[in-house]
Amino acid sequence: RDIVKKEDDERLAKFVISSHIKSHPLAGDNDDDEESKEEGEKEEEEEEKKDKDVISQDLLKKYIVFAKRRNPQLNEYAHNKLMNFWTELRTESKSSGGITMTIRHLESLIRMTEASARMHGRDGVAQKDVDMAIRVMLDSFIA
Repeated sequence: RDIVKKEDDERLAKFVISSHIKSHPLAGDNDDDEESKEEGEKEEEEEEKKDKDVISQDLLKKYIVFAKRRNPQLNEYAHNKLMNFWTELRTESKSSGGITMTIRHLESLIRMTEASARMHGRDGVAQKDVDMAIRVMLDSFIA
């Protein structure tokens, strides 16, 4: 049975997020990939030259390849914000009788955060990526 306890939930969230960070392919590797940066700059220049409303199929293919190469890492800010959000939401769902928040919801938040960073071509997660993931999750429960 899944029992909501803030202390246990925080410990579980911290463990899951830390495990995710440690298992990242670039864990502990802070070297910047100059080639990837140059490719990203070239893509941006090409995009500015073309009509902003229409993307050619060739450019779209290049963007997808570029985005797939990104492997954004969670930082301390993202770790803490996701952990706190999930534990608070879990506590609130228990007290209000709503849908119980499971560890799968936390993992979904992590994936959405990384996906947002990947779509923007970043190798690290930004605050707006975390905020977007939280907003999407909240909107999915409210709508």
